[in-house]
Amino acid sequence: PGEGPHTLVVTFAEREVRRRQGLDRPGFGESFLRKAGIPAIHVTAAWNHWYLTPEMAPALEAARAAAAGHARIATYGSSMGGYAALLHAGALGAQRVLALSPRFAVDPAKVPFHPVEREELPRLDLGADDMEAALAHPARYLVASDIHRFDGGHIARLRAAGGQRLGVVPLPFAGHPCGHFLREARLLAGMATRLLLDAHPRPKLWRRRVRAARRLSPRYWSELAQAAAATGRHALAAEAARRAAALRRDAA
Repeated sequence: PGEGPHTLVVTFAEREVRRRQGLDRPGFGESFLRKAGIPAIHVTAAWNHWYLTPEMAPALEAARAAAAGHARIATYGSSMGGYAALLHAGALGAQRVLALSPRFAVDPAKVPFHPVEREELPRLDLGADDMEAALAHPARYLVASDIHRFDGGHIARLRAAGGQRLGVVPLPFAGHPCGHFLREARLLAGMATRLLLDAHPRPKLWRRRVRAARRLSPRYWSELAQAAAATGRHALAAEAARRAAALRRDAA
């Protein structure tokens, strides 16, 4: 429950390593949304099925019925949950979507640049892995993600499929998932609230704020150090590593 009926947020849980899988964990963004007084439904997962299972249709139908009476529905998630927030927005009748570090597809044939989750793939319904069809739903899609490594490939494909209805906040050297960087830069709660609730969320404004605040994030400096070292820019790598260690000793 929340303080008002205007916007209800449906969240999807992130991908988890095996030792943390199961349903006995908080919903994604649950504490933040409760403190903000925003009503929410939290969809979680017993294993990393990417929300590509037969029970998704009745689950989404139940969530949509429970959301009846709210003027607007928004979806929100990160990584696996960000993918689901985009993929299932249409089934929920969402008008606004916020996805952090989402994928374009799980099927390796559609994203050959992404490492393959060999243990999970055989159990997934890849027939439902159709982001191009999902993004045809008339919602406002907002994506925040690193634009390097494999994340950049997913963003390029999402942009091509979503067109002008998909806004992007690029987060170079934020790592995956980018929520850790946004939290370190003290931007996550404000960005999530504005992008989910504002009638005109203005992604460009957040791009400027990210550039101004990223110096506070040891994750940013660590990712930059690794990228610089990989391309032979060793002086930049050393300086970035020093800055990461100054902010958090174990970042070295």
